[in-house]
This record gives sequence, C-alpha cells and structure tokens, in this order.
Amino acid sequence: MAKSSKKRSPIKKAAGPKPTKKRSKKPSKRDAETKLSLKATHRAKTVLAQAEDCTNSLLSTFDSVRAGAHGALTDEQQDLLRAMLVFAAAGLDSALKELMKGSLPHLAMFELNVREKLADFAGRRLRDEHATQSESAAGYSFLATIITSPLPIYKVTEAYVNDLTGSSLQSPQELMKAAIALGFKPKSVGIDENELKPIFDARNKIIHELDVDLDSRAKRYQTPRNRVTIEKWSKKLLGIANDLVAEVERKLAAREPK
Repeated sequence: MAKSSKKRSPIKKAAGPKPTKKRSKKPSKRDAETKLSLKATHRAKTVLAQAEDCTNSLLSTFDSVRAGAHGALTDEQQDLLRAMLVFAAAGLDSALKELMKGSLPHLAMFELNVREKLADFAGRRLRDEHATQSESAAGYSFLATIITSPLPIYKVTEAYVNDLTGSSLQSPQELMKAAIALGFKPKSVGIDENELKPIFDARNKIIHELDVDLDSRAKRYQTPRNRVTIEKWSKKLLGIANDLVAEVERKLAAREPK
C-alpha cells in the first residue's frame, strides 16, 4: 500500500498561561515596625524627637520674646536659653538609656567588642577577692541567677544594661562609657571630652546652682548666657544622640535577612 505523501503538520501544544514575573513585595508598615533595627531604636528615637521639639520650641519662644529688642538679654530671656540646654542634656541622657535597653541584648549576640565589655562586667560582678561578706554573697546570687536562666546571656545583658543606665549619663565620662558599651569609639560618634566638658559644666551649674555666680562684679548674680553658644551646645548634645541611634540602627540592619 502506497504511503501517503501528505506530511502531517506538527501538533501544536496548547498555549498555557504566560509565566508571571514575581514582584518584590513592598514591605508594609507592619513589616517595618517588626524589623529588629527599628524595634531596638524606636523608644530612643521617640524620646529624641520629644527633646528636639522641646528645645526648638524654647528657642522659638526666645526669638519671639527677643524680636526687635536691643541691648543685653534680660534674665527672663536667658532663662529660656538655660532651659533649652537642660532639656537637650536630659534628652540625650534619656535617649541613650532607651537605646542601650533596646539594642544591647542584640548587639551582644554578634558584636565581639560589645561582648568583651559584657564579659568584663560579669567578671566584676562575680569576683570576690577583697570583697566584703555581703558583696561576695551578692556575687554568688548573681551567678545562681545566670546559670538557672533559660537564656543566660540575656540575663547577664539585662544586669549589664541596668548597671549602665542606673545613673545619669550627663558627663563626658559616662557618655564615653555608653558609646564603648555599644561598640563604638567615642570620637567616631562626636564624643570629645574637651569639647563636652564646658557644656556639662554649664548644665550642672544651671541645675545645681541656678547658674548663680556670687563673685560676679556685675549687678546680676547669674552667669550670662547667649543664644549662639546655647544653641550650638544643645545641637551638639542632641547630635551625639542622633549619631549613636543611626549607627546602632545601621549595625542591626546589616544583620537582618534581606
């Protein structure tokens, strides 16, 4: 039987649905709020925003009161500047405490220099040479608390954070200590002892002595303050807080899954 010379046309496969390109999911607001870097710094940034609002408000009030005036600043006008510096220093203090509370437990997990400082702290708490009987007992109690904790490193870090934040951070030395605890060289985040000393000296004189200078030969018995210097000092203090928050956020963000 002769074969048909007719060629069969190739069978066409039914066209399936075109493959859809995968779109990268845009992070929702809720996703952003659950990111480690944002969660760890949220409270510190909230405090810092409040401090900036307060200092800006005081400066704006000073400018309104001073508008059109000439001559020396009045006592009332200088009091607004004094309050501005006090609020800036308090904002720095509070923001850094919240920053350490929120971020140190996480930084201690992967930052070697942070963990070294944590180990130094634990060693001091456990050491009992030259300690009194009550201090030795406190060391043993600390050890017992740590070894019976489900997550010992978090328990040590909690005690470390409490130790760091238990007193005021409003001095160059305490700021340096806080920066080192977070894993930074103080000067890399704007902490310079010589630059900060006159700022905190002025803040302390305002807080503890009402800025009174009884040896002044002037009619006023308060240390004179001016807008340029107080604004510069306030920005310096809040700038340090901003730099530390930003750097901690950057470190934590680098550890988040992409």
